[in-house]
Amino acid sequence: MKKLIAVFSVCALLLCSCMGREPAESENYVSTPAAQAVPDGVFSDFDMETGEGPSPVFVKFKGTDAEIKGDGAELSDNALKITVAGTYVLTGFFSGGIVVEAAKEDDVHLIFNGVNISCENSAAVNGVSSDKIVITLADGTDNTVSDGFSYCAEKGDEPNACIFSDDDMTVNGGGSLRVIGNCNNGIGTKNDLRIVSGSLTVTAPKNALKGNDSVVIGGGELILQGGKDAVKSDNNTDPERGFVAVYGGNLDIEASDDGIQAVTSIKIVGGKVAISASDNSLNCDGTLDVDENCLIIK
Repeated sequence: MKKLIAVFSVCALLLCSCMGREPAESENYVSTPAAQAVPDGVFSDFDMETGEGPSPVFVKFKGTDAEIKGDGAELSDNALKITVAGTYVLTGFFSGGIVVEAAKEDDVHLIFNGVNISCENSAAVNGVSSDKIVITLADGTDNTVSDGFSYCAEKGDEPNACIFSDDDMTVNGGGSLRVIGNCNNGIGTKNDLRIVSGSLTVTAPKNALKGNDSVVIGGGELILQGGKDAVKSDNNTDPERGFVAVYGGNLDIEASDDGIQAVTSIKIVGGKVAISASDNSLNCDGTLDVDENCLIIK
């Protein structure tokens, strides 16, 4: 039986009441830093890495071309293809996509340092294979990515998000990122999706954020608009997966279906989560752990 939280409703399974409240006009919400709000072990050292490291590869995009300094990346078929572990610092405008096709044990660090990626026929970022992709939004930079309209027409197609990974993916840093999803999801991964920090605005015709195994948010300023759900995790084959957890940050959510949907659990124990949803604010087949002070139903 689904457990739902909507306006003026209280779920009996919560330890605290989770009924929404309208924010006062003078209320000022400050994002809780992820380092203080998130329990030890939730984010790995690599999840928190924002530096360039000893041997970064620098990529300066110029329309359909790019100037590449370093090894591990090359232009091919209107895409920047990354094939080995390392740090890649990206700047400029690119009319094409980024394809990460590294070894399964490779960690790939993408630093968005004032980049605009517009890919008409696929995902802006397509993580085909790696161990994990970390996207850092360099401090003080504005970054934008958009994808095509029809590359994922069939259910099960990959990639199926403007920023996609078949493996784990993390977003961190102090810059901003605008994700314009045109085909399916905004940011999506087949495994775990982690948001450590950053200012993110994500719009998509389906789900704004989707991690099949989990979505964990530790901080940041997030504006999420989903044509279906805003945040979703739907792995229903493993009782330890299919969950959404919010430990900090400010989330402003609008959804044409559910605000947050998960299979096993939804946890909101830090930050502020404001939800406007046409269907359910929170929709979970499993357990709910929600601090009443953290949730606002609009």
